[in-house]
Amino acid sequence: MKLLKLYVFALNNINIISNVKISSEIIFYYNLKSIIRKVTNLSFSFQHDRWEEEKKSDGVKWTFLEHKGPVFAPDYEPLPKNVKFFYDGEEIHLSQDAEEVATFYARMLDHDYTTKEAFNENFFKDWRKTMTDSEREKITKLSKCNFKQMHAYFVQKSEERKAMSKEEKKAIKEKNDEVLKEYGFCTIDGHKEKIGNFKIEPPGLFRGRGEHPKMG
Repeated sequence: MKLLKLYVFALNNINIISNVKISSEIIFYYNLKSIIRKVTNLSFSFQHDRWEEEKKSDGVKWTFLEHKGPVFAPDYEPLPKNVKFFYDGEEIHLSQDAEEVATFYARMLDHDYTTKEAFNENFFKDWRKTMTDSEREKITKLSKCNFKQMHAYFVQKSEERKAMSKEEKKAIKEKNDEVLKEYGFCTIDGHKEKIGNFKIEPPGLFRGRGEHPKMG
């Protein structure tokens, strides 16, 4: 804060600063240090930036790293009892693992991927691996599966998120900010660095690009 006040003072009193030229563009880090020293005749101790330090030998980029670790996606929450899955017109109560993977497909019902043969075949093959023995005996063809209620449920949840009040959005933002403070930074050789992406992507179906043979 003191540094900011001195910076503002320097800008407001530019006429009294001798031998200092300030362009209309942004004053960068080193120019700012020079201006403040001329105005106050004080010597400030600035923390060295990482790129100012001596380069390490043998291509070593850093010697110490401290980070709390990545943030994993929340655990799966089972669907409400009124959201049902049907196979060949018959209601089927899926086990939790099978239901979770089924929701991956249900979310994408309105996407072109679910019209592609490779996507459907790969999904169904992997989905059956999560089923119980009794589920595998009953569910043998993807074309007879009805995910419509699941899909409608996720569409509804999406609309509810869009219609949230300012207070609800603010509460979510504050929660996300707390997560960012805890996991969004690391320490490298004594320097605090922001991490670009510290969240693990939630599970879902692989899409790939173009006609990728492993899509689904």
